[in-house]
Amino acid sequence: MFLIIFIFYNYMRSIALLFLLMPFFGWSQNLVPNPSFEEYVECPVSLAELQTQTNWDSWQESPDYFCMCNNQTNGSVGVPQNVLGYQSSISGDAYSGLATYYDVDLNVREYMAIQLLEPLVIGQTYYIFFYANQIEGETGTVPMELRCATNHIGLRFFKDPSYNNTDNIFEPDNFAHLDYSQVLADSDNWIKVEGWFIADDNYNWLAIGNFFDDAQTEILVQNEFGNCLGYYFIENVCVASDPGDCDYLVSNQELNAKPKINIFPNPTEDYFTIESTIIRLAHILVYNSLGELKLTESLTGKTKEMDISSWSKGLYQIVIKDENNSIKTFKILKQ
Repeated sequence: MFLIIFIFYNYMRSIALLFLLMPFFGWSQNLVPNPSFEEYVECPVSLAELQTQTNWDSWQESPDYFCMCNNQTNGSVGVPQNVLGYQSSISGDAYSGLATYYDVDLNVREYMAIQLLEPLVIGQTYYIFFYANQIEGETGTVPMELRCATNHIGLRFFKDPSYNNTDNIFEPDNFAHLDYSQVLADSDNWIKVEGWFIADDNYNWLAIGNFFDDAQTEILVQNEFGNCLGYYFIENVCVASDPGDCDYLVSNQELNAKPKINIFPNPTEDYFTIESTIIRLAHILVYNSLGELKLTESLTGKTKEMDISSWSKGLYQIVIKDENNSIKTFKILKQ
């Protein structure tokens, strides 16, 4: 009887600890609804249907929606073949597309935007990414005399915006929270645009596009006529406090190629060890449960033992950067 009571007591103690830790750990998730554009109202039949067929909005002009279901009708916005070229999706049957530059007028852009599942928490660190791919041009109906690549495709957060694609369009103002500053000229591979962001406001929307004006945008003309239409397919968007919550949007090839980094033991009292199986470590940052930076330190090699015997008891967020600038986060309990 004593053994049963002891087991029950420890079980209930563990449950109580779990609920105590919930405010810090939270129920982590990707905050972007319909992140891979799989959900739609009706199968698209032509360009300019992203806003009408999905829950994504347009803040200037008319971003496009491409879906494999269209292959059974006219194929103009199908996957992988459509009127703008040929590209397979990373996952599922669909992706979107938008213009980042067009020389027919000043600051012509297309922006796609969506409300997050919940607002960002001020001081919380978020891992964010999306994939982009330049259209081929030569295999689609976009004539080669317009083919052009640009830089500055990026992602930006907003709080309670009121933009639309008619009477209150968004105009580029040279700022983005995540920006691909290089000219993106890869029409074969999906390029992952990724980074980390510490929320400085309770943003509840995000938008994707080129947020820099024509004067700040670098172009690479890819035709003999000197014209320029920058256009990109967009796929798999993620905003999450834990990078692991984005893994379902990452290709299997990329997942298998990820270096494995672990922290143990966890929970711990006096020390923990960081261990990398493949790549060398470069930097560590430690935040306490209030989001305050407690430690920042450069690392070398593939292992590092951290003495935390002097730390206060509680939960800490550990951010590890490797030599390729890839970042992985952990949460560790100091007992």
